Amino acid sequence: MMNKIILRHFSEPYRLFFPLGIFFLLWGSMLWLPKIWGSLESYPVFLHRYLMLNGFVASFIGGFLMTAAPRFSQTESARFVEILLFLLVI
Repeated sequence: MMNKIILRHFSEPYRLFFPLGIFFLLWGSMLWLPKIWGSLESYPVFLHRYLMLNGFVASFIGGFLMTAAPRFSQTESARFVEILLFLLVI
């Protein structure tokens, strides 16, 4: 049962990358809250930029390219090693 769930996540990478992208989106957005409430003097611009570009955007692009592109072109989906390498890059 557990193997089927794991294999399904890797056969359809959007199931892994889109929730991960939403996590990075929420994390990067939550950085604004202390600044809005006035408890921070400076805003962590570089952390926000990193989370939004390398986390949110990269996860959605990777999830799309590894899922939709193979379906449109009727080729095989991303392999396990490719998904792990992309996760390491993120």
